[in-house]
Amino acid sequence: MGNRKILINTLEALEVFDGRYKNLKCVNYDLTKPEDAKRGCFSLVFKANDTLENRPVAIKFYDPHPRVLSNTYRLKAFEREPEILKTLQSKGRCLQLVSDMKIYFLVIRQGGDEVAQIPCKYFVAEWIEDEIDTFFEDQERVDAIAKLQLFHQIALGVTSLHRQDGHHRDIKADNLRLKKDDRKNELVVAIDLGAAARAEDVNLLAEYADHAGAPAYASPEATVGFSGHREIGHLTDWYALGALLYELFNRDLFYSAHRKHSPNYDAALALTSLGLQKHSKLQDKLEALHKNLGTLRHVSESPPVDGDNSTVPAAIEIELRNLVRRLTEFDYRLRLRSIEELSLRINSCIRALENGLLAKRRKEQKKEWRRRRIEKLKRRELGFQQKSLAEAQV
Repeated sequence: MGNRKILINTLEALEVFDGRYKNLKCVNYDLTKPEDAKRGCFSLVFKANDTLENRPVAIKFYDPHPRVLSNTYRLKAFEREPEILKTLQSKGRCLQLVSDMKIYFLVIRQGGDEVAQIPCKYFVAEWIEDEIDTFFEDQERVDAIAKLQLFHQIALGVTSLHRQDGHHRDIKADNLRLKKDDRKNELVVAIDLGAAARAEDVNLLAEYADHAGAPAYASPEATVGFSGHREIGHLTDWYALGALLYELFNRDLFYSAHRKHSPNYDAALALTSLGLQKHSKLQDKLEALHKNLGTLRHVSESPPVDGDNSTVPAAIEIELRNLVRRLTEFDYRLRLRSIEELSLRINSCIRALENGLLAKRRKEQKKEWRRRRIEKLKRRELGFQQKSLAEAQV
């Protein structure tokens, strides 16, 4: 049995862990399924009950699989995650840390004898239950206004992180949760900050050959090696927002739709990457990046959200198409990255839909009023006819 399964079995069998946590249950790995079915690449997440504060928590362990343990970059990123969470304490729309990094020694036995003790690092964060997957998976059934309101909350959550100088770099539906604040307002909080960084953090790698988070939501500049650049690396979060907006109103995945709509997109990325390899100094690389982004941006055109497999209401087709395009610009210098402008555009879409619903309701009311009036006239005419017939019979 591998280290991963031993850790899960051991922790789930404990009556109490760390003197306060009970009923541990691994939520991102099913022991009955193959190892590659694990959700989350470098950690094991347990839901537990915190008896000290009487609330559910998430206990996040660094995965003790040998292949993962040998990944120095991911281990350092894991160790940095609670440090980032400390800076978000009491900040609205941000995941809250419950307990700082600790080490649990996993005992490996054979034939009843202790063979080894593996130090397993872990920390504890608040547990946020409600996922947002339904908004994407059943988008035809979800009201368009509700989807726009959700997207606005996602953008506000990402911006809240940015205002604390944090960059998530792995924004996707899996890493977003719905939460109610003290006033019962529904907010979206970004979880799993394993790929996150702060503006002042020292780079964990001398060079970033690839993106820090999921490839499906990685921006062009992150894909060609600028994930670690603190001044522009966070802009992949805005790009990811555009991809999520697309997927809220289109059944296709943005990644696939983008390459179908712009078949030379990967070629543009390759040319950009090759252009950077000629330089060793960061400033020279940046200048080369800007030159390539400006030259090749016409090769990459975002897929129209109101195209095939769209669920966009007609009243906001143009506005949403433009908004997705602005958020996912190939050249990050042209990308929309203002929460104020984004909020205005989203609220404009919501008002357009509300006005459309109001106009439809008024039209239906007028139609009903005319129907009732016609029925009333018919009844009156029928009454006159019956009265005339009665008088004629007399």
